[in-house]
Parts: sequence; C-alpha cells; structure tokens
Amino acid sequence: MGACTVTVETNGYSEMGNREVRIGTIACSTSYAAGGDTITPAQFGLVKISALLVNGAVNGTPTGYYPVPDLTNLKLIMLSTGTASGDAFNEVGAATDLHTFVANYVAFGY
Repeated sequence: MGACTVTVETNGYSEMGNREVRIGTIACSTSYAAGGDTITPAQFGLVKISALLVNGAVNGTPTGYYPVPDLTNLKLIMLSTGTASGDAFNEVGAATDLHTFVANYVAFGY
C-alpha cells in the first residue's frame, strides 16, 4: 500500500476562524495503491482534516494527473487522462510509480 509524502512549508502554518491552515507540497508513492495512496492528519500537523485542496503537478513534474482527496478514507486518489480526445478521467493503475508527481496543497483542519 502506497503512502503520500507531505511537506509543510516552514511558514505554512496559519489560522482561519476556528480552523488551522497548512500549505506545502504532497508527493505520491513509488507504488500507487488501488483506491488511493494513504494520507494522515499528522502528516499535515493536524488532528483532523476538514478540507484538502490539491492542485495539479508543479515544477515540471508529470502532468496529466488529477488528484482527488478522499477524506473519509484518508486517501489521495490519482486520476489520469486518457490518450484520445474526450477520454474520461480514470484511476491510475495499482503499483504505478508516481513518486515524481508533486503538487501544492492547502489543508484545513484542527
């Protein structure tokens, strides 16, 4: 089972109302797990994640992937585009090496 690597920026801690906010980068594993790579609130310096916004790839990392947080199961599901025009997004296959995929995130929680 794959696990994401989360980095919180040095100055990436803030508060918004009664929620804490974290910003940083998130990377996928070398062996993507079917159903999504695992995330934990502790990786973000939180006890519970209320919302997680993840953008597409940054810094020239592989494009064509769309990260979808599943906060119920604490997973980051990776979708990819098909090769033909009009192809739908499909989940990346199990055991795919996505460790070079790095994206920015904003996490809200407490």
